[in-house]
Amino acid sequence: MIPGRLIPALLGGILLLALVAAGFYFGKPTVERGTRPKVLQDKDGIMLLVPAGKFIFGDDDEQSPNKRQQVDLPAFYIDATEVSNAQYTRFVTAARHAAPDSENFKTNPTLPVVGVNLDDAKSYCSWAGRRVPTEQEWEKAARGVDGRIYPWGNPPLPSPGKLVPVDSYPERQSPYKALNMSGNASEWTVSEFPVTDREMDDMRKNTGRAEVSRNWCNVKGGSFLLEKDLFSRVYMRRGWPANQASPMIGFRCVKDANLYVRFVEIWFIRGRRAQHCPGPTARRGSFQS
Repeated sequence: MIPGRLIPALLGGILLLALVAAGFYFGKPTVERGTRPKVLQDKDGIMLLVPAGKFIFGDDDEQSPNKRQQVDLPAFYIDATEVSNAQYTRFVTAARHAAPDSENFKTNPTLPVVGVNLDDAKSYCSWAGRRVPTEQEWEKAARGVDGRIYPWGNPPLPSPGKLVPVDSYPERQSPYKALNMSGNASEWTVSEFPVTDREMDDMRKNTGRAEVSRNWCNVKGGSFLLEKDLFSRVYMRRGWPANQASPMIGFRCVKDANLYVRFVEIWFIRGRRAQHCPGPTARRGSFQS
């Protein structure tokens, strides 16, 4: 028999336990297996979902390096903006990586980081749990599925003639809301560029280097520092030696969407097990999205 004076305290304790249990259960994300959020956000910035499926790659323009064709890609996430000087500074500090030889690196934190070679870009993306995109991934993120010339559509827009903060020009966003994929800094991809002997000679003359690597990769998106608009068309590309930095080339990262879904599924299943099999080492997972 429970003494009457203890009943209110006992009922209060039961109610508290019920509230805690409900908070634990309903506080878990309602993620169905195989679904993907459209936006991810963590300490290294915002990433946007590019859904799986076909898109128009290349163009029938005689200057296009790739013929117009349909390409099918799995889903992936892409950085909403180019990697900024501020973001790259955190990487340089944390990873003790060499800082880029860039005039604005320390003075303009909101501008895109430039003066980095492909290995630098890969190192940053790996540190942030990401990777450098392929040419096809970059192009789909920039133009969507309808074969448009620029991220915003087909009419060209004026260039400011200088680098701008990475979150500038929201009206020029891509169909997936990525910013500055046409203009600002050119961006590295990991896709190989078929360099010719003539281009090798031109690079030696323009840089004054006697030795130039034949390992070139595609850079996309043109640059506000270039006078010609041609390379701002999303189907165009330029080649650049992978081991060579440029004051016009920056980058953004991507992440495989299937890895994210698998992470959430494992986290969710383990969390459900922890509810039924609590123990001294049972822990809840966490993920910002």
